[in-house]
Amino acid sequence: MTGIVERISDYFARQIALYKQMLAEQDQILALLNAGELEDAEKLASAHARESAALEQEFHALLREWNSKLHGAEEYAPVRALAAEAARLAGRLEEFVTVAAGNARERREAVKREWEAIRRGQNVIDRYRTIDPSEFDRIDKRA
Repeated sequence: MTGIVERISDYFARQIALYKQMLAEQDQILALLNAGELEDAEKLASAHARESAALEQEFHALLREWNSKLHGAEEYAPVRALAAEAARLAGRLEEFVTVAAGNARERREAVKREWEAIRRGQNVIDRYRTIDPSEFDRIDKRA
């Protein structure tokens, strides 16, 4: 193998390992989200994003070098296999993110509905409060 084939194969091996780690940690992220530990879930997701971004930058440099040279079919085969595995794992991650985003939207809407119900209840209470400032938060039974 030439230098670029080894480096790009190493890149895909690291990308596959990262994707497998990310998939393994998806249950942890979901558990954190369901427990309301948004900050911890965000930290873990941010770490994944940083690692993915670093790999993406490396990939662009490798791709430029790869495209600048001619390669034989025997060199393409192992790289294509690794790229296919990375693409498969990326697809699984995309499915998870789509589901998680849907869950987050549903939770946001539920919280919004709860907030609106609380606000309506507060408005009802405000209408029945006494006007007399010496009677703090007393309900006017005549109202």
